[in-house]
Amino acid sequence: MNNFLNRSLKIKKFVKKFYEEFSDEFSATRIKPWNEVVYYYKIFKKGSIICDIGCGNGRHSLPLVNDHLVIGLDFSSNLIRIAHEKFKGMKKLFLPIVGDALYLPLRNNYFDAVISVATIHHIPSFYYRKKFLMNCLNITKKNGIILITAWSLINLRRLFLSIIQYPLKYKGEILEFGDVHIKWGKKTKRYYHLFTLNEIKSLLKSFNVKILLLTSFKGKYLKENYLGIIIKN
Repeated sequence: MNNFLNRSLKIKKFVKKFYEEFSDEFSATRIKPWNEVVYYYKIFKKGSIICDIGCGNGRHSLPLVNDHLVIGLDFSSNLIRIAHEKFKGMKKLFLPIVGDALYLPLRNNYFDAVISVATIHHIPSFYYRKKFLMNCLNITKKNGIILITAWSLINLRRLFLSIIQYPLKYKGEILEFGDVHIKWGKKTKRYYHLFTLNEIKSLLKSFNVKILLLTSFKGKYLKENYLGIIIKN
């Protein structure tokens, strides 16, 4: 077990290294928020205190800050720098901070809502993904809302990559079926864990929550992302 978790942490460091080294290039490709995510922001009551975990450059926080107080958290100090610069001079209620989603430096039962867009699929191992979701719930008030998205395995290219890369498990470069390394340009690659619908549903159901919505989006036939909204009981 310890060896497995050590390998997980090694992959986590690899993910963080990418976002520190390629933060400017990455941010330049992530300008607008996903409309499919923003559509569900109407569920948040005006004046809510919201945490955006894995906020990156703040693109999914931006549509929230007119009506809510938003704390954006990311483990990449360079992405937080970019987020800070983006909101600098705006009279908006947005506070970007550096922090690790697995060890949240935030008060429990404080936030009315948590959003986390395209973050959980960068967390290696079921153990740490469950810990991540537990942390999201811990900082959320009773009856608070959590909105989360993750990459789907049910995409032909991703499924193919997952199958052909599975032997890398024996080298420690991946841990579970659904783990893949996807190229970023010609320079490097990024780690993902790709979810099946049953997998993400089981993860959400392992906690004392009400699943308000579990849907998929992006992609004409085989959708590329899952989106879940849960209520903390």
